[in-house]
Amino acid sequence: MATMQELIAIANGAVRIPVRLLSPVEEMEAYGEANMRCDIVAGRTVDDDVVLTLDFSRYESHNRQFESASFYDRASQPRLTAREAGQYRELDDYHFDAGQAPEHYFVVEDEHRRALYDAYRAGGAVTSYVAWLEERLIGAA
Repeated sequence: MATMQELIAIANGAVRIPVRLLSPVEEMEAYGEANMRCDIVAGRTVDDDVVLTLDFSRYESHNRQFESASFYDRASQPRLTAREAGQYRELDDYHFDAGQAPEHYFVVEDEHRRALYDAYRAGGAVTSYVAWLEERLIGAA
């Protein structure tokens, strides 16, 4: 996998980098959770951090299934998702430790997976992405 600096250079070169987030992002106070997908669209370094701008907009239907109630309501109970708490942003900056390898936080998705997801979106499916994949798999058998 590319280094954080290489990812910054690629993203700043106007190439969207599709990634699947891993569990360490759940420790950040932000929308992203493990198994969510997003695109890295920009990056920079700030002190000892790598700041990557993540775009979740292309994967909303996929990501909704991974949203969990980790935001506090008025009774100080963690019952709200980021979306319900008004903390969801399609574009958001995430601060990563520059000393950590990118693989600690996310996996770069391959082009075949991205092509499948793009076909799902283009087809206007009303089912979830997982259901759509199951239909394709059963149809191919």
